Amino acid sequence: MPLAPASSHDDPCPTAAALAAGTLIPLDLLRTGESGTVAEILGDPPSVHRLEELGLRIGAAVRVLREGPPSLLALGTQRFCFRPDSGTTVLVATAPA
Repeated sequence: MPLAPASSHDDPCPTAAALAAGTLIPLDLLRTGESGTVAEILGDPPSVHRLEELGLRIGAAVRVLREGPPSLLALGTQRFCFRPDSGTTVLVATAPA
C-alpha cells in the first residue's frame, strides 16, 4: 500500500527547508529533551487523519518527554503517547546544531 502525504493546509510546511538543511528525521529518533516541528506525515489516509485529529499535524511543535516505545511527547499543553508503526511515519524538522 503506498504512503500518502498528510493533507495540505494553509500552514507553511518546513519540509523543503528541512530537507535542504538535512535536518528532517523520523519522530521516533528524537531523544528525551529534543524538540522538532512536524514537517510531514506519511501513511494510509485514515491513520494520517487520526494523528491530525489528535493534534500531531504539519507545523506542530513537539518535544520528547520520554523515549519509547511508546514515547511520551509534549504537544502544546497536551501530553501525547506515541508508538510508531510500520505503516505510518512522522517526519520532524529539527533545529540545526
